[in-house]
Amino acid sequence: MKVYALRLESADKILGHLAATHLSAEAINDIYATFVRSLTEGIVSCAAEPVTIETHSSLELDDFRVSKLEASKKYLRLDSQATIGIPLRVSRCFDLDTGDQKGITSQPGSEELDDQIEDIITREGKSFGIIEDDIYTGDTMRQTIAILRSHDITIEPIISAISSVRMLGSIPVLSAVYYDPEDLLDLADPRDFIFGAKYGGLVVSHKGIKARVPYCTPFVDIARRSSINPELVDRFSKVVISANIVLHQSLGSIEYPARLFYPSTVLCHYGLSKSDTLRDVLEELSRRIDCSNALALGVQLSQVKL
Repeated sequence: MKVYALRLESADKILGHLAATHLSAEAINDIYATFVRSLTEGIVSCAAEPVTIETHSSLELDDFRVSKLEASKKYLRLDSQATIGIPLRVSRCFDLDTGDQKGITSQPGSEELDDQIEDIITREGKSFGIIEDDIYTGDTMRQTIAILRSHDITIEPIISAISSVRMLGSIPVLSAVYYDPEDLLDLADPRDFIFGAKYGGLVVSHKGIKARVPYCTPFVDIARRSSINPELVDRFSKVVISANIVLHQSLGSIEYPARLFYPSTVLCHYGLSKSDTLRDVLEELSRRIDCSNALALGVQLSQVKL
């Protein structure tokens, strides 16, 4: 049985901006833990093949990364949640319509990637290690390294929280947790499934605007991105939506305007209104899944010969 690994960030880091002011850090942790339990149950029941879930705390993983830092070396921080290193706001970017990767770019709201790199070179030089959160296939990191090398930057080593590669070309990858690629079905961060989570979701481009969208139908093909059985995509999305409703009700953010987190162009692309609240969005998506399933069932029944 393969492993589906989840890296758990600090709840306050990803949900603090959503939480009502009266909520304690302990309460936010409990709300996040409830969401993660629902998510893991959904993954186990809907994954593309049988899996066992393994979770890893970012706090424990960060201790390893800090222990591997060399005092004489500077590091570029690609992990948006880390606090060590020089931040480089870089991300994969996907087409909203097709889901195809368009390349490596800057994160939404950040300076263009080349400008960030040139500014770092001016201030810090051209030799760095890299601090990353997760490395699955290594393709994104290879593309990022190629961009850095085009600016004459040298890289070594890479320090990652979780990884399924030990080397990227000639560059060693030091990871707190290593998985053999044959044993790993997927590597995910629960924040990507949370509507409105800080730095959560897939970076997409639509009408010249970069934004993040949650790992949920219809925004993301979760069979493709999350190793979900294609026949169970709707079922898994219902789990994600229901878990989000509970989470946002508990945080007190369920009536927040969706436009605070997603551009109007993205909302309108899916027939959602810029005046919709998170509750409106979640309930509408749930209704559409129910209608789609009812229609599919009706088609199947109509084909039955009595």
